[in-house]
Amino acid sequence: MATSTNALTARYCALKGWKSETVQSWRGKVRHDLFGIGDSIVLHPDALVLVQNCSYGTLKAHRDAIDANPHLDWFDRHPVSIQLWEWRKVRVGRKKLWRVRNQVRGFMSKSWTTVRPVWGEVGEWSEPLDLYPKAVM
Repeated sequence: MATSTNALTARYCALKGWKSETVQSWRGKVRHDLFGIGDSIVLHPDALVLVQNCSYGTLKAHRDAIDANPHLDWFDRHPVSIQLWEWRKVRVGRKKLWRVRNQVRGFMSKSWTTVRPVWGEVGEWSEPLDLYPKAVM
């Protein structure tokens, strides 16, 4: 069974001590992101973050879709950071762990009014994360 990127984001945020909520919804058999942009809202210590979760190899396609979104101008005028979080499963020894990297658009500081939001560089892959540790008996 595949693990959803929304579930990975929720576990990662819990690990970091951040609050998060999945805001993606289903209408019939069609998935809808919040304002066509995000799957999750994260209360990061520095900003309100709207996260688009994606699986390995799909970051550019998601970024292009966000860039074409008609609501993007509104987000550009407000202190909201839009981030793409790309998830990748890796094998470390016998365990399958997760790595995440992100690309940020928007603001991660209090000086958001003086900066025109653009996409930053794609971040480095995180260290392998055990987001589903086995309970110790």
